[in-house]
Amino acid sequence: MNKALGCGLVALAFAGLLPIGCGADVVEGNGGGGSGGGGGSNAAAHVGTPCTPPDEASAFTTGFKVTEDVIVQGAAECGAGVCLVNHFQGKVSCPLGQAAPVDAQGFQGCTPNLDAQGKYVVGQGNCSSGDVCAVAGSRSPRCDPSQGAQADMFCAGLGAGQTCGPEGFCECQTAADCVFVTDAVVACDVETRQCLSYACHKPGDCQQAGATDAENAGKACCLPGTDTPVARTVCGQCEGIDGHATRDAESAVYCTCRCGVADGEPDEPDYPFCGCPDGFECSEIRKNVGLGDATLTGKYCIKQGTAYDANKDQCGLVDGHWTSTCSGVGSGMCQSSGGPCAD
Repeated sequence: MNKALGCGLVALAFAGLLPIGCGADVVEGNGGGGSGGGGGSNAAAHVGTPCTPPDEASAFTTGFKVTEDVIVQGAAECGAGVCLVNHFQGKVSCPLGQAAPVDAQGFQGCTPNLDAQGKYVVGQGNCSSGDVCAVAGSRSPRCDPSQGAQADMFCAGLGAGQTCGPEGFCECQTAADCVFVTDAVVACDVETRQCLSYACHKPGDCQQAGATDAENAGKACCLPGTDTPVARTVCGQCEGIDGHATRDAESAVYCTCRCGVADGEPDEPDYPFCGCPDGFECSEIRKNVGLGDATLTGKYCIKQGTAYDANKDQCGLVDGHWTSTCSGVGSGMCQSSGGPCAD
């Protein structure tokens, strides 16, 4: 078993042990790869529909930053369009954020209960009373089993076991195959043969995207639609300036489509640009700097009055969890269940 702090290679949606990568291929951030932003009438029909970026399916990501934009291709909610993360802070699925979960001694991660065969058993472990030491996800690297011996060598080279398993993950046999993880408590699970990470969590105590701040106060961040805890610190969402929010999930994360080229770029007569519906404007999200897929650059339909201005503080107050590494200013509101909260 191994303990420390930092971000992982791979997350696991533990319901059904389905592997999900920390950075899915459909995610296109500044300077990344990919192929084509959403365009056309089908994409336009989904503009404004709420969406949850696939990065939120990782227990080891800290959420988004106000300084970045992310374009997600292939989001199920968006049809032929994209899920746009337009200079947003935190996680859509965890509006108030959280401090990283700690055990009874104040350390991140926890030591799980294992039976005589080494199988994980739900229990308190070394967590505080009322919490369980829960599976937070897998840290085993992805691999390509079709590559045979070459894939096995890849895993061995990482110190992540000697075999690339049929599920596309490096398989561990003993705790020694998990020492490559230096930023979390992990153990080699005897059933999945993956290096699983653990975090203290009160069962069922998860924030929800559609709940009020008062309902979410004091609750944990969890993987969307599950009771699997997020093992990292997450900043609360931005509340905006003078009650005018432009960088919260409702204002900055939704389905959209590409409506024009970046300023100064030549026209793309064969690209199926969309038209923006009422309440939206065609605004430049990403300049073409010669990196990645040029068809992801340019203008997208965004909600009117929500264009990002790097020269202004558009985050404002932050309810819930806030530290000096977050944008905005902590309000001190919604810190705990039953405590003061604006709504």
